[in-house]
Amino acid sequence: MQPVKVLVSGSDPITRAGVSALLTASRDVTVLADAEWTQADVVVLAEDVVAGAQLDQVRQLRAGTAGKHRTKAVLVTGRFNENDLMFAVQCGVVSVLPKKYAAGAELLSTVLGAAAGSARLPRPLQAAFLRQTAALRDEVLHPHGLTLSGLLMRELDVIRLLAEGFRTDEIASKLQFSEGTIRTTLYGAIKRLGLVNRPHAISYAIRTGALAA
Repeated sequence: MQPVKVLVSGSDPITRAGVSALLTASRDVTVLADAEWTQADVVVLAEDVVAGAQLDQVRQLRAGTAGKHRTKAVLVTGRFNENDLMFAVQCGVVSVLPKKYAAGAELLSTVLGAAAGSARLPRPLQAAFLRQTAALRDEVLHPHGLTLSGLLMRELDVIRLLAEGFRTDEIASKLQFSEGTIRTTLYGAIKRLGLVNRPHAISYAIRTGALAA
């Protein structure tokens, strides 16, 4: 397995050096020089306080890497406001590690986990994320017929019945729409989301958590 390429960023050179030294001790990680930053698989931002300006820095760093949206970001910080959590997610942050826990093993497992697609948040931030996601769903998306998956609620209703094995005419009867409307609804979702066919739409709904596996 190739080592994970990590860019360590932060305003304090001593903190950066410390984080870099902890990660360099592992053969599973390659800490990049500043000139190599575009190759990063994971960006680690180490700051005492992380707020909007620091998160925007993370966003810009990720945008400039070869992997772009595939590049993950990890925050190592002593203070992080839960109100910035959704913005952090938009900037590509997948893990927040409190600075006091950033010993070698904990830091390494967080970085390797991020590269592998895992996320890690302290429990208070986990709870805040669930609250904020629920508020987004209930106050912003649902009133406009949208879901967290990107599917319209009507589209999700159709795909759910499709996944249960119902034919187009049966779905139309259950939802009290014409068969043409059902087909148009499905086609609209497939085209908008760049899907291929009905099975792909079902797979997408499961993958995004809109349908239970």
